[in-house]
Amino acid sequence: MQKQAFSLKALWSYVNDICNNNNSKSQTAVQQLEKNGHRLERKKEIAQAFNDYFSGVGQEYADKIEQPDEYKENDCFLDDTIFPHPTNEMEVKRNIGEFKERKSVG
Repeated sequence: MQKQAFSLKALWSYVNDICNNNNSKSQTAVQQLEKNGHRLERKKEIAQAFNDYFSGVGQEYADKIEQPDEYKENDCFLDDTIFPHPTNEMEVKRNIGEFKERKSVG
């Protein structure tokens, strides 16, 4: 897999191999689905249930991500990185405000 890391086609081929997803035209459709204790059997209801789930799952997991604490000047950072230290919106605004006026190139 490492040799194929930068090829999307190879990546999807690898994923399909893992999932045993052959390229045959036959597919298995979901015939019924249970949602909130109700059995769904119509195709539109099943499609809407999948849509509701997959359109909300990303935000649900994003909401669970812990926000980092505010940046502190004396925090210890890794030396082996191209990023000297984390930043935030307030620091960027402060740095922009410190630009000297009329000193731009061009």
